[in-house]
Amino acid sequence: MQEILVIFNPAARSERAKAAWRRIEKLPNCTMRATSAPGDARAVAEAALKEGFRTIVAAGGDGTINEVVNGMVGSDVALGILPVGTMNVFAAELGLPGDLDEAWAIIQAGRTRRVDLLRANQQYFVQLAGVGLDAQVVQATSWNFKRTSGPQLPHIRGPDRCAKASTPVC
Repeated sequence: MQEILVIFNPAARSERAKAAWRRIEKLPNCTMRATSAPGDARAVAEAALKEGFRTIVAAGGDGTINEVVNGMVGSDVALGILPVGTMNVFAAELGLPGDLDEAWAIIQAGRTRRVDLLRANQQYFVQLAGVGLDAQVVQATSWNFKRTSGPQLPHIRGPDRCAKASTPVC
C-alpha cells in the first residue's frame, strides 16, 4: 500500500487549476482520491486514516485544506499541501512554494512542522476564522471576484459591504 494519499477536487474552475489537476494525477508514489461534492474531502481523509495512510495531501486551496484537516483531527498523520486553489493563503503563510513540483518534493522528503489546530463551533481550522464584517465580505463575494482580487478582497469589498448593510456593521 502507498503511504501517501492525495485528495483533490477535479471540478476546479480555473484553467490554472485544471492544468494542475492533470499534473497531480501523474504524481508518483501515491494514491489519488477525487472529491465530488462539498464535504467529501473530510470523509475521504477519515477513511484514509482507517486505511493506514501516513500522509494525507490536500491538493487544492484553503477550503480543501480545511475539509481534510477536519477529517484528520486526533491523528498523528502528516498533512501535505499542494497549493492549487484560488487563494492558497495557508500555504503562503507556511512559506510553501507555489510550484507543484517543489511542493511535491517537500512532501516526498517528509518535511513536517507542527501548526496550531483551533476549534470554533465544533469545526477545526488551521488558518483563520472570520466573524462579522469579515465573514459577510467573504460570503457576499462571487468566486470570480475572489479569484481576481486575491488577498486584497477585504480592502476592496469591505467598504462596499458596509455601505450596503441595512444595520450598521462598521
